[in-house]
Amino acid sequence: MSRWLLCAYFLGFVLFAQPVAAQSAKPTYSEPLVQQALQGMLPSGTFITQLALTSDQVRLTGSAEANSQVSDFMRKIASSSDFRDIELVEISSSSAGVSYVMQMKIACSQAPKSSDRVLCGRTPPKAQAIYKCRINGSVSFQNKPCPQGSEL
Repeated sequence: MSRWLLCAYFLGFVLFAQPVAAQSAKPTYSEPLVQQALQGMLPSGTFITQLALTSDQVRLTGSAEANSQVSDFMRKIASSSDFRDIELVEISSSSAGVSYVMQMKIACSQAPKSSDRVLCGRTPPKAQAIYKCRINGSVSFQNKPCPQGSEL
C-alpha cells in the first residue's frame, strides 16, 4: 500500500512542479532586436560601436559629436518601456568627439506593446502561405496546397 502512495506522491509532484518551473524560466533576449531598438533612439551624429548582452543587462559603447547628444540618447532610452536602470558608466571628450559607455537593464513585459519589435526572445510571426480550399463542400484555410481541383 505504501508503494502506491509513494508513486502517487511522486506523480503529483512531477505533474504540478512543471508549470511552476515553466513560469519561473528567465526570458531570453535577441541581441539584433535590442540593437535595432536602441539604434531607433539614436540622435543624429550618435553611434553605437559595441553592444554586449548578458542576461537582462545591456552594455554599450559608442561615440557622439557632443555631450548633449549622449544626454538626449539617455533621455530617449529612459522614456522607453523596453529599458530601465540606465547608467552612464563613462564619458570622455577629445578632439574627435565624445566617447561613452552606458549600461541598462531590459524591462521585458509579458505582453509586448509593439508587435514589430520584440526584445524578450519571442520573435514576430513569419509570413507563411495560406491556401483557401473547398473540401467536402466547406471552405478551408490551410498551410498546405489544396488537393487538385479544390482551390478557391
